[in-house]
Amino acid sequence: MANNREGIMNYEIERWSYQDILTKNGLEELDLNPAFQREEVAPVSWKRKFVTDWLRGGVHSVLTFRQLEDGRKQSIDGLQRVTTGIGFTKSKFKTLPANDIMIENQLIDCPSILYKDLHKDKNGDSLKDKFLTQKFIVVMYDVSMTDEQAAETFQKINFANALNDQEYRQARTHALANYIRSNARGI
Repeated sequence: MANNREGIMNYEIERWSYQDILTKNGLEELDLNPAFQREEVAPVSWKRKFVTDWLRGGVHSVLTFRQLEDGRKQSIDGLQRVTTGIGFTKSKFKTLPANDIMIENQLIDCPSILYKDLHKDKNGDSLKDKFLTQKFIVVMYDVSMTDEQAAETFQKINFANALNDQEYRQARTHALANYIRSNARGI
């Protein structure tokens, strides 16, 4: 556990693949809908590019989670990347065509393809394996992190990202914000 300065929350560094994420999500071990987190906002064009870049091995990405008291792990940052992979495995969108994906030291062509159709492609199993087994770096804060600290961490991580005013308001955790959020979602 890292905690080498006063005021720094305890965390560990883990490595998760999309297979790990799919397993944890299927077992309902992930909280992908915390109040402070943006809803799924990434456009399909971004998702297609992300998955294709992931297959290329060109995405070195950090996800940030925290351990909840009930044993689940809550997304603080990286929700768009997590839900993009989950959506791809549900064949909600295709990859972009690419001719520069390296598998077993060979460049292969990848057509624009749905996940469910990967086995039909000549490179299907190797593409599926590559997609499922590459690893994210995961910063996992321990159970001592409060809701307020999680929301503040989300804001700090996303300071340089294009969050709109509503997304910043959503990341607030005071009583009025919680009341508005609980009554406004789903309208």
